[in-house]
Amino acid sequence: MGAGFVRTGSGKTHILVVNRGRTDRPFSERDMKNMKSMITAFSELYSRLDEGEDDFAANLRRLESLPGFTGLSRRETVVCRMLSNRMTSRNIGKILRISPRTAERHVLNIYTKLNVSNRRELIELVRP
Repeated sequence: MGAGFVRTGSGKTHILVVNRGRTDRPFSERDMKNMKSMITAFSELYSRLDEGEDDFAANLRRLESLPGFTGLSRRETVVCRMLSNRMTSRNIGKILRISPRTAERHVLNIYTKLNVSNRRELIELVRP
């Protein structure tokens, strides 16, 4: 089960897919309802991005208001902004006066909360 989203002018298609193995149970009504909610939320987000809303803070607030996304703490928001500016965990740690390992823990929490798996996806999500 999945859906594709195209950014106007970017030439990129982002695909959201939920898959089950052959031995897993079929999708339930609840699964289908949740997937439809996510598709609707992503569709709305992509249409707003295409309308030119590229402000980092506005994009982040909008993401956090969507079903399935969890809000970031103040520190995570700061780290997220630094990540979107392509800073490394070591540089983030130096600037915030925390260890690189603590910075990386913040990064992992951000990935979980915003449902991304790497920095590239995060940057595309908050700075399209």
